[in-house]
Amino acid sequence: MASIWSRFVRPAAFAILLAGLGAPSGRSQEASIGLGRLHGLGHESMTYSWQLQYLRPVREGWAGSIGWLNEGHIPDHHRDGLYIQGWRLHRMKGNDLRLGLGVGAYRFFDTTEGGAGSVFQNHHGIKSLFSLSAQYPLPGGAVEAFVRINRTFGSGLPQTQAVLVGISIPFTPRDPAARRDAPPPRDRREVPSDPDNELTIFLGQTILNSFESEATELLGAAAIEYRRRLQGHFDLSIGYFDEGGLDSVRRDGIAAQVWFSQRSADGRWLIGFGAGPYVSRDFPEEERRNAGSSVTIRTSTRYSMVIGRHIWGHWAARLQWNRTLTRYHRDTDVLMMGLTYQW
Repeated sequence: MASIWSRFVRPAAFAILLAGLGAPSGRSQEASIGLGRLHGLGHESMTYSWQLQYLRPVREGWAGSIGWLNEGHIPDHHRDGLYIQGWRLHRMKGNDLRLGLGVGAYRFFDTTEGGAGSVFQNHHGIKSLFSLSAQYPLPGGAVEAFVRINRTFGSGLPQTQAVLVGISIPFTPRDPAARRDAPPPRDRREVPSDPDNELTIFLGQTILNSFESEATELLGAAAIEYRRRLQGHFDLSIGYFDEGGLDSVRRDGIAAQVWFSQRSADGRWLIGFGAGPYVSRDFPEEERRNAGSSVTIRTSTRYSMVIGRHIWGHWAARLQWNRTLTRYHRDTDVLMMGLTYQW
């Protein structure tokens, strides 16, 4: 029962929260990146922290966000993860300073010291994430600068606090309901009227979530993925992924994911967050192969994030990051770049 909860119910809960973000909104939305310093409460040492976030207003003064938070390397912990927050925003009268309070859930993935016979372990869980932010437009108004404080709460150590600075880019979203009425492109360089289908070939690198961060060669991982647009802001994808040649984790398999995606008003930019099951073949390590061990079929959970840009005609480029969550301490990051054909 616990395995069913960790593999499927938690991703489904995140999907339900994403449905709230997918509600229609004509207001300007934001994509942001922040970088700063973090310390674990009770630890003297400092480390880095960074985050990527998509924020979507849901009504005047209220917004929802989804993002990725990396908490750096504090002693015996390498932790990061996906978060969803609700925000109360207030724009100051007389100037453009915006203050915000965010509260939400942080689905973390932590590499920690291993037990007997193990160098490291991968632990997963959920913490509360509280944030305070102050944001102000830079000259010209196209970009805004922000300062943000993040604080984690919940069972298990460590509790952390971070201060980040960064930039936020407001953009007008594309209305999914109106995409069918878009006029045909004037020439082949334009976006071909919001296509429903995509096929992408990826190449990239796999990194094991250990203290040593063992990695394949730069283009040692490969994938092919089909994506189908559903209603509103949601997509469905299925793909085959070969994670490459690390001896400690030789794995390939099929991933099926539901995506929350947002496209810019002109259709050229894409940002998306996905989650779903990953059924893989795990090949034994060298010592186990010599002992006669065979291939094992496993089911894991995969979270992904994609940024895309239309290039020309039916072609687009993709940068995609995939995190595989396992119950046997072989979590990986698969960082990939791809060429997409849309129709």
